[in-house]
Amino acid sequence: MDGDPELDLTLRRLGDVTHELLRAARGGDLAVLDDHLSARRELLDRLPDQLQRATESTRRDSAAFLRELLGTDRSIEATLLDCHEEWGRELAALGRGRRGLAGYRGSGEKPAKWIDERR
Repeated sequence: MDGDPELDLTLRRLGDVTHELLRAARGGDLAVLDDHLSARRELLDRLPDQLQRATESTRRDSAAFLRELLGTDRSIEATLLDCHEEWGRELAALGRGRRGLAGYRGSGEKPAKWIDERR
């Protein structure tokens, strides 16, 4: 970008954060994902005012850059949807395992307590 240095910095940081979001999504790191989403929200909040002050040419260049980031956003969304489905399958398998174990418990038996619960 060859325009407003403040806008250029915001867009560059927005690109960096978006790519970090993709890495975090692919790694399944929800804490990092949450941190980057917060940082990105702050950058996006600044963007409208900066774009309003920019020249028409700079706004066109910025729009093209933002469209590229939108493609990355779609990859992030697809990755998170895949994770959601995988975690859903894992939770369902855990539920089946617990029901299977419950079948071995006697009818009058109470569930086990934590050893550390004693005082």
